[in-house]
Amino acid sequence: MEAFPPFTVVNGKVWPLLEVQPSTYRFRVLNGSNARTYRLVLLRDGEPELNRITQIGTDHGLLRTPARVPPDGLVLASAERADLLVDFSGLEPGSELTLVNTAAAPFDGAPFPAANARGAADPGLMLPYPHVMSFRVVPGPVTRRAIPGELATDYRPPSPDALAGAPRRTIALIERELEGEPNMLTCANS
Repeated sequence: MEAFPPFTVVNGKVWPLLEVQPSTYRFRVLNGSNARTYRLVLLRDGEPELNRITQIGTDHGLLRTPARVPPDGLVLASAERADLLVDFSGLEPGSELTLVNTAAAPFDGAPFPAANARGAADPGLMLPYPHVMSFRVVPGPVTRRAIPGELATDYRPPSPDALAGAPRRTIALIERELEGEPNMLTCANS
């Protein structure tokens, strides 16, 4: 059922190169893999540049406030989405950055320091080619956008009193291995 192919595809291309001006860009990143989890790290000259990335949204829409990417990289499981702002301002034309995946497959949550992302390739962990995509800065106007401190203003979490009487349910997704037949996923709830 799971597939861990060696190459990562972005918008239908293997390892694309996107030319960007020295500005801030918004990216909507969706993990469309059926089983692979990604831990994304942005590199320039082999060194992490995670400080250039600000997360502003998830599958649930805008975050209440902008968030820095975790120090090991942004983790996205299957079907998860992230809205990101990537700041390319301050980079000279010709600068290149590379987005790599440092998550082994199947993903067990083991840490992998972003500082080691250059050497993430590991065929034994089903990660022979960690390269995801590249960016090349081209001449253009330098634009750095200010990010508001509050993004989503239309949502407030419910109070504990409002949740006290809500029904609670446990849901489990179970993979069954069937002899001589394809494996099956079943959902059990209580």
